[in-house]
Amino acid sequence: MYGMSAASISSKELAKCTFTYNTVLWKLFRIKNKEDVKFVQYFFNYLDFSNLLNHHCFCFLNKLNPRGLLVNGSRIDEADLSEMFQLSKRFNLLRTDSNNTVMKKIWNTVELEFVTGIYYLCTLLSYFVVVVVHGTA
Repeated sequence: MYGMSAASISSKELAKCTFTYNTVLWKLFRIKNKEDVKFVQYFFNYLDFSNLLNHHCFCFLNKLNPRGLLVNGSRIDEADLSEMFQLSKRFNLLRTDSNNTVMKKIWNTVELEFVTGIYYLCTLLSYFVVVVVHGTA
């Protein structure tokens, strides 16, 4: 995991790593549905792989930046600085945030996305019940 925070990975590699990471839950709870895996991860305070990787990446890059090891305008550091900026924007992270604060902010975003997803599913379900029971929308 720690080596991955220093390198960029493709979407295929991320999917393979996510599959491997989720295998523990699949075997432990005999879960086959991806949504059920997310549900179990959420209620066991177990970050999904991509967000755990986001946490490690931001903390790694945030450690390099104040030491002058990431240079603005450098072609080599451009991708890292861009990733750090994107993570900062998505999770509302600051360079002064501690690792615990970074984890808390990432978790808050994950929680909001999860609750919003549940709300959306409940809305769809209630719409479905209205259509089936009453025959109208």
